[in-house]
Amino acid sequence: MSLEKIYHSENITDSTPFEFYIVRLFTYIPGETFSAIPMHPKTLYNIGKVLGKFHDAMKGFHHKFFESYTLLWSLTEVERVKDFLIGVQDENKKALVTEIIDTFNKEVVPKYHKLTKSIIHGDVNERNIIVQEIPGQKVTSGEPRVYDVSALIDFNDAVSSYTAFDVAICIAYMSIKCKEFDQRDVGGHVLAGYLSMRSMNDTEREVLKVCVCARLAQNLVMGAYTNYMNPSHVYVLNTAARGWPLVSMMWETPQHEIDDRWNNIIEEYENL
Repeated sequence: MSLEKIYHSENITDSTPFEFYIVRLFTYIPGETFSAIPMHPKTLYNIGKVLGKFHDAMKGFHHKFFESYTLLWSLTEVERVKDFLIGVQDENKKALVTEIIDTFNKEVVPKYHKLTKSIIHGDVNERNIIVQEIPGQKVTSGEPRVYDVSALIDFNDAVSSYTAFDVAICIAYMSIKCKEFDQRDVGGHVLAGYLSMRSMNDTEREVLKVCVCARLAQNLVMGAYTNYMNPSHVYVLNTAARGWPLVSMMWETPQHEIDDRWNNIIEEYENL
């Protein structure tokens, strides 16, 4: 960062007003955020692939900042979500969130020692993924096109945690966004891309569904709390409209069905 004098007019004289501003330069990334792009399964595959590349790139990276840094939005802090349930007015939704968090504490926390630890992105959502359309596609008018990933951006939620949590966070946000096909299939496409770059152990695969639901619950409760504290923040309700039905559907779908869905999709990619 640099402190620079910036004038308020292009015609600079001795009397031209100015202020000092902190200036920070970024590398320009071509493309656009994934938020406004119709979803194609192969785009999800490409997103998973880039996330796998990122985790490989972070192998061995260490910085003392992350030794003591914690973040409310980290999945390891999901128990704290209960402190914000005042923002959720529906008792059934409160009960669902509580059940998800209790299951996370019972089935995921005791297995932390079996999960791969690393610095993770922590917020792989559609606004933090920059994509570019792959040229030369022949598609019918109105059909989604396939995009490749130019970059992941916004590392403000980066934290020392578990790589499986990053995968779950990505699946959770991509599932909320998905309108083009069954949201429960999103994870299969993301995983297929991810697993093409790096492996996940059996425990990481076993806990993934609970971790996806935990992130959805975390996101929905914090959004409801934000709206409760300041009703003018209506933007958080956009996620709620799709998120609550999704987390309910995901949670009610048996683990073996989710596994079968995802494994079948992964096999389809492996057989291409």
